Amino acid sequence: MSIADRLRNNLSLKLVSLIVALVIWGTVHNQADPLVARQQAVTVETADVPEGLAVADIDPTQITATLYGRRSALERLAYSNACLVADLKGAEIGTAVVPVEPRGFPPGIEIRHLSNRMVRVALDAVVTRARPVIVQVRGEPAQGFMVANTQVRPDEATVSGPSTEVRKVARVVAPVDISGHNDAAPVTVPLMAIDVGGLPLTGVTIEPPQAAVTVQLRQVNSRTVPVAPVIGKLPAGYEMASVAARPVVVTITGDAQKIAAVEALQTAPLDLTDEPGKTQYVVPLQLPAGVTVLGASSVRVTVALRKKGEANTRPAAGTTAPTPAAETTPEAPEGPAQTQPETPRPTPPAEGPPPAGAKPHPTAPVQP
Repeated sequence: MSIADRLRNNLSLKLVSLIVALVIWGTVHNQADPLVARQQAVTVETADVPEGLAVADIDPTQITATLYGRRSALERLAYSNACLVADLKGAEIGTAVVPVEPRGFPPGIEIRHLSNRMVRVALDAVVTRARPVIVQVRGEPAQGFMVANTQVRPDEATVSGPSTEVRKVARVVAPVDISGHNDAAPVTVPLMAIDVGGLPLTGVTIEPPQAAVTVQLRQVNSRTVPVAPVIGKLPAGYEMASVAARPVVVTITGDAQKIAAVEALQTAPLDLTDEPGKTQYVVPLQLPAGVTVLGASSVRVTVALRKKGEANTRPAAGTTAPTPAAETTPEAPEGPAQTQPETPRPTPPAEGPPPAGAKPHPTAPVQP
């Protein structure tokens, strides 16, 4: 029997088997990789921006798209360059409403709906301005070191972009972190454009984008001393229960003889009568002449008061005894004068004849 005869033999049965196989394959395929619908935010980008112009604003910057396709294809979308593009060819300075077109979507994905099909794009003239580069030191160096000088190269950069954005640039900074450093090795850091409020601006281009920064450190005399909170006035009728400072100790620097004479660093006197009920205060440290503190020059003081005459309570862990600012007499509260209750005296026995059998006191007169 020839091959052709074998193919024609039981042809109907073979066709049915093929159809059943295809149905089974399709069922398994749909279960393993089903068709699904998904909503996803897609970024809006621009193309063909006219020369000499720059995009100052896009509204909206993202559009919600309803996508349909195989689950595997939708998962590949995260690794693609899919976006919605607004073509600005022929646009002029000002605001234009432009349609968007999908680009970069993987095969097998259908876009069924877009929350916006038009975007508003503002175009502005491109300008370039020179700005000085300022070193922005962050963190604290190793103990016993302090910043002596900073150098940056280049010390000037050009900022370009839409004129409305360039006008917002107050300065260009080179941020460098010196936490724990004790050397002056130069580092290369990216430059940032900052507005008057200290916030970074992303709508401009900086050239060059990086700078070499050298932070010169010098070793200084240092010493760690405890913090002594100074308590001034107390509310009338109250006394101190506990007081604690955070941090408990600080590191001071300066002339060796001057810092050696500092046993503890006191805070400014704390007046507790200004805000009754307040328990936490940020208080500056009192620094002797020629002495500086590494880090913040203020501490947080937590106080607890109790009414006079109440039973003593055990101070919380980490509390220290307050340092009095001066000997002061608590001021009397305004209003009618209040008098202290007198201590009751023992009541003398009632006069009368002594009980029978009692001997008279030697000094007492004998009743006739």
